[in-house]
Amino acid sequence: MKKFLSLIFALLIMLSFSVLTYAKEYNFDKFDVSFSFPDDWYVITRDSKESDVFFSFGADYKETMKFLSENDVYAYLLPNTLSNEVLITIVKNNSLESLNGFSEQEMKSLASETAKSFTSQGFSNISYSVYSSNNLKFIVLDYQYLASDYAIYFTQYSTVVNNYTINITLNSVNLAINSENKTIVKNIADS
Repeated sequence: MKKFLSLIFALLIMLSFSVLTYAKEYNFDKFDVSFSFPDDWYVITRDSKESDVFFSFGADYKETMKFLSENDVYAYLLPNTLSNEVLITIVKNNSLESLNGFSEQEMKSLASETAKSFTSQGFSNISYSVYSSNNLKFIVLDYQYLASDYAIYFTQYSTVVNNYTINITLNSVNLAINSENKTIVKNIADS
């Protein structure tokens, strides 16, 4: 984990010298969902090519693709501020087809159970809520991972679509996530 974080920090420093303007929308056709991203964010997906500018800064294409695949990451997003990152993970869910049929109370109960699960995994300061976008229902979690020499802050929107759990997770190392960044993640969920 530390090696990966070091790689990300090195890449963020290198990327700060370039302007990152790429595609705004990405379709996850296999899962029947798409998301829009801010124009000035760099998007790395499983469809990225070795010739993409991200890899010209020294990131290893094969290692990046391996990381995406092994961690169920379908999109890795870097904002132009380079202060955080967003991962979109998609995992098969054999228990649920969708959250859209859940009542508000059922969503809150599921969110509470999810928060308890995160606590048992060593995360702290967990808060949760439920959110309905235009066509999807989400569990929204804010939480932290505290280590002796760093802290990682998270805001995560989770939903289930067609038996797949989709997580849109913003994380920030050593910087608390502000309301502006939370709005960006909400806007991705809304798209």
